Amino acid sequence: MTAKKTVVKCTMDDGRLSIECSECGHPHDMGSRECVVCICSHINSKGEPERIVMRSGKDTEYSGDAVTVINGLSRIDRIAKTVCDEKNISKKCSICSRSASKLIKGAWSDFPEPDIDSIRSILNEFDPSDERCGECIMHTYRSVEQIEYALGEIGKDAAKAAFSLTEV
Repeated sequence: MTAKKTVVKCTMDDGRLSIECSECGHPHDMGSRECVVCICSHINSKGEPERIVMRSGKDTEYSGDAVTVINGLSRIDRIAKTVCDEKNISKKCSICSRSASKLIKGAWSDFPEPDIDSIRSILNEFDPSDERCGECIMHTYRSVEQIEYALGEIGKDAAKAAFSLTEV
């Protein structure tokens, strides 16, 4: 039996993303995997906010560096979902175990901490059988590089945010 996925209501008004957390079943904590996945999903559907409000009995509002980091994570999530969009994949590629879609979906199961090293390892061991496979592998490498770059930028933003919290 699979668990029913709760639909969490969300609105975007004047740069403020308000998420109704009271019925999701998880404690609202912007640092938890469940909340990051939920918030990124809403950002991807509504646009990047300047502030995020998590509503649940006691509302919590985030702005500044915290929102910069979560907006960055949502951009990475969009890159991965674009690569994995079945409309962009040929029939031959969709059955290949090394297709961009399958590799990124596998690594993305650990979002917001995707396992990029496993993708790179699989790609490095693969010898393309034809030109189309070679193009697919190069496309996957480029997507992985975009994701790694974006993760690096998020790391810089997070480090900057942590430093600013400790400044006196």
